[in-house]
Amino acid sequence: MTFSYIRISICALLLGTAVGCGAPSLPYHGFQSSNSLSSADDYVLKESIGGKMDPLNMSQEDQRYAHDGIAYDRKEEGYYQWGMKMYQLGYRDIYYIRDLEPRAFKQTLLDTFEKAIDAGYDAAQSQASKQ
Repeated sequence: MTFSYIRISICALLLGTAVGCGAPSLPYHGFQSSNSLSSADDYVLKESIGGKMDPLNMSQEDQRYAHDGIAYDRKEEGYYQWGMKMYQLGYRDIYYIRDLEPRAFKQTLLDTFEKAIDAGYDAAQSQASKQ
């Protein structure tokens, strides 16, 4: 009985140490404070329709786009770039971004566009981890 208790305690200690070794995460979906998150949200909400972050402004007509062997049309590419931009702005929670999408675009997005956003976000995250 004592041996089992010691063994469980050692495993818990090692697991706690391993879990605690990760990089510290910022409490506000990647931002230092709720004010900085709110400012980023305001920018995204303002610029996602007709502004700098409008998917139609982030891609060009008559272009061919492909990422990881998948072809994207102009709209899909725009949403892909939007996902990349969200990571570049400092967002570190894809689930928060998914909740922000309907507010930013004033509609629920098609699965195709949500997947393009996810792919763009993942690509930006991958590029950042290689640097």
